[in-house]
Amino acid sequence: MTFKVPGTFGVNAVNPNMPVMLTGRLAQGLGDGGLVALSLVSVIRLLPSTLVPRETARIVGTGIFAKCLPLAAIGLVACRGFVRNANRS
Repeated sequence: MTFKVPGTFGVNAVNPNMPVMLTGRLAQGLGDGGLVALSLVSVIRLLPSTLVPRETARIVGTGIFAKCLPLAAIGLVACRGFVRNANRS
């Protein structure tokens, strides 16, 4: 199940200008926030109260990990100089 707006990936990939890119990123952010909110509400309503803190921590931890790991990988690639050599023939 996803709340992502169809086409936002394509809009961000081939954006003609900054306002279009920011609009696509806004739609993606709203979709991500909707997924987290839906997950947390589902946990609170469907699970026994003894399991709610642990499962809430798992949801939040997974979101943090999923957002930080790609950024760290991109930083590592950029620091190692792989980006500069990508366009050479």
